[in-house]
Amino acid sequence: RTAGDVNPAINPLLAELDITVGANKPTAPRAVTVVKGAKSAKVSWTAPVLSGGRSISGYTARAWTKKTGGSRVGTCSTSGKRSCTITGLRSGRQVYIDVVATNALGTSPASSPRRATTPT
Repeated sequence: RTAGDVNPAINPLLAELDITVGANKPTAPRAVTVVKGAKSAKVSWTAPVLSGGRSISGYTARAWTKKTGGSRVGTCSTSGKRSCTITGLRSGRQVYIDVVATNALGTSPASSPRRATTPT
């Protein structure tokens, strides 16, 4: 509940507060799919199960050199759509893709497992 949900006649002090009870970072995006392209990877996903009590403000897909850990070698971001294309990847070099969601309170854990692809 937010403070706007509170009846000011019942509790005028509480009605002036801007709070959200139980708000948190979102959970991880789900069902990540990757389609390889020419030095690129088109990444799609579904929204997290829980937004954390706040609207999702954006998503970032990230390309890594390893299935766990490794160096980040590319990203793409979107503020509303649930797909984007990571460009500038090396042809013939396998990368591993994950996605994070962001709301006003922070960034979600990464989608898991990372999805492998080898750009052409």
